[in-house]
Amino acid sequence: MTSPFFSVLPGHDLAYNEIVKPSRRWSFSYYFLYRWLPLLHPQQSMLIQVLRQCTWQNGRPTGRCQLANATLCRLLGWAESSHKTLLAELERPLSEWFIQRERTRKRHVTEGHAVEGAPRYRISMDEPLTPRDQAALEALLRTAHPATPYEAAEVLSGLSEQRSRELWAQLDTQAVPATLPAAPATVADIACAVWTHIGPALSQQRAFAESAERCQLRITGAGYAHMELDYLLRSWLPELGINNTWLTIILRARCFYDPNTGESRDTVTISRRELEAQLGIPERSFRRLLRDDQTLSLFHISPADAPVDPANPRTLPHRGDLTFHLAYPLLPICPPDQGRYEGLLLGREAELSTTGQAARL
Repeated sequence: MTSPFFSVLPGHDLAYNEIVKPSRRWSFSYYFLYRWLPLLHPQQSMLIQVLRQCTWQNGRPTGRCQLANATLCRLLGWAESSHKTLLAELERPLSEWFIQRERTRKRHVTEGHAVEGAPRYRISMDEPLTPRDQAALEALLRTAHPATPYEAAEVLSGLSEQRSRELWAQLDTQAVPATLPAAPATVADIACAVWTHIGPALSQQRAFAESAERCQLRITGAGYAHMELDYLLRSWLPELGINNTWLTIILRARCFYDPNTGESRDTVTISRRELEAQLGIPERSFRRLLRDDQTLSLFHISPADAPVDPANPRTLPHRGDLTFHLAYPLLPICPPDQGRYEGLLLGREAELSTTGQAARL
């Protein structure tokens, strides 16, 4: 069957690139997608990622930005007056692990008195360990009894030699107390708290500090990330809404494409319960999400190991796994941008060349 999704025809690359801007990326660590996303509310998670994206300046993350409430609400796909919703998300549990908000004051232009300005945000660009992973790592380290800082460094080095998913599985097998940590802690902090008999000497050993940092990076999967197009944030997020956008990101993160060989995997078979748990939404909301026609241009659904029905691309079995057929690796043009895309193809718009002269597309 011919692909029902959007495709860029020969000669249309320039128009597509002008709108989508493929060089602009949106990065999601797999640790956030698989460990943090189920713990946070979808709106809370999207707020963290949008703020992180706003901190990039000149190709580098700064970890800070200043945005008016109306601007941030618009980026999240909400009405510009949704200030209470924004503040409620910032006050949710665990938000302070990622975001610090500072109120500012400025002088009114015409009246001269002080008024509230756009708040400043400080965002953690590195993933902290989840509360359960902190408790599980503490339980795991208690099984080791290093006598010297060098032995402690060897224990952490042994953990850092494992793959990230292997470490996650090992942490999941640990028994943790009912009361989880209330503040973020690094691997070095946890190790010093567990191995108190050598705690004072640990902070002075460079080998221990390096091993703890490598272990931290291995658990949080530094460099183990899904790269998405920034166009998904700029255009598709306001169109789809937060839940649909997260579902799209989760599914696209499970796909694969090799630009050198052209090999791709654009189908994902997954259970309903696994998706519900990762999204962190109730079953009823998840069923409504699957029946939403707004995502038809991004993916189709069919029973597991069954082809898509062209007449009914939202075939949802009552039981069993689901197979998602995605528009991948290309990201389709968003409906509000369709008119501009067609205009670029018809030559009604021009692009400025490097010499400053208008060049026809």
